[in-house]
Amino acid sequence: MLSIFGMLHNNERTSHSAELESALEKAGVRPTNFFGNSLFLALGEHCTAKSIVADNGTKTVILGHSSTVLQAADEQTEPTAHLSGSIFDPANANGPLTFVQLAADGRRTIGVDRFGQHRVVYSSTASGEIVFASEIGLLGCHPDISFQLDNQAIYNYLFFHAVPSPGSIYKGISKLPPANMLEYDGSRHRVIRYWAPRFANKLEEPLAQKTEAVVPTVTDAVRRCGVGIDTGAFLSGGLDSSTVCGALQSLRSEPAKAFSVGFAAEGYDEIRFAEAVARHFGLDHYVHYITPQFSRTDINFQRVPTVDTSNPFIARDIPTPDESFVVIRFRDPRKFDIDFPYLLSMLESSFMSRRNTIVVPAGKMGFAMEIILAPIMQRLLENRTD
Repeated sequence: MLSIFGMLHNNERTSHSAELESALEKAGVRPTNFFGNSLFLALGEHCTAKSIVADNGTKTVILGHSSTVLQAADEQTEPTAHLSGSIFDPANANGPLTFVQLAADGRRTIGVDRFGQHRVVYSSTASGEIVFASEIGLLGCHPDISFQLDNQAIYNYLFFHAVPSPGSIYKGISKLPPANMLEYDGSRHRVIRYWAPRFANKLEEPLAQKTEAVVPTVTDAVRRCGVGIDTGAFLSGGLDSSTVCGALQSLRSEPAKAFSVGFAAEGYDEIRFAEAVARHFGLDHYVHYITPQFSRTDINFQRVPTVDTSNPFIARDIPTPDESFVVIRFRDPRKFDIDFPYLLSMLESSFMSRRNTIVVPAGKMGFAMEIILAPIMQRLLENRTD
């Protein structure tokens, strides 16, 4: 993993504390001298950095794997309007990377590649500085950054199976979305989208020419990812992943590693297609089957309608919260010290259907998740071992 830590200083910059320097040293990241005292940047040993200085004095440092960084630097030729006249244009840079910039007028910028293959999280301190890092744990090196769970983020995670950007699981800590950069002038910051995919209604080149370019383009993209002995690819058995695996194998003298996930459910399992692709390309194929886990989960939330949904041509709308209940089952309530009387008192119109099951109105589902899961997750974080 590439480790990056930095700070965009305010106009009244103060020196770094010994506590911060000690925490960074323990995390394996070391300060650099790319920006002097104007912008603090520390990197892990596996992170390659390339500096570009524009004619107007704007300085950009590109961060990432060596091959990606060198190619991104070589591809920059013309000034653009994206970054105040800098010769570096992230919209034309390929591959996973992070860039940090100090403009001639004093503005500071941190950004990620177009598809968010690199991750940047950030927060602000009481003094107004912007602290950023490649992972949330590194933010904790700064003594002014604390971790407090965001109840809304917990709900988002359970509902979407992810915490959508720009939010994170912690209050006050944000993720920088793909193709975005954060610009800071010393007192205020703003997040700017610098690129968006363009979808053309008509082909600019003949279809035959485009068709011939597909395999070389995909192979070049796989090559840029840094194909090493441990590089593998996901193989679903579909067209896209099969093409990627074929390109990976064409770049290897030994069988390339491919990984597939199977489902023990008729009509949903596509492993036979993945196995056919693996045989065709001579891949080193690994298969893992996922089986139903609901009988082993600690807490299940199941929304149950109270209206007739048997005929989809009549009941076309999803039942509203007023037309459904949420059944919450605890496999072992003692494991998390579940206080059912407390839950019944906090969740109006709720009731117990079994000794380990509470039923609540669907409109109270978010609040129920908050009062049940927030204490559990807090205890898990407090008891974790780094």
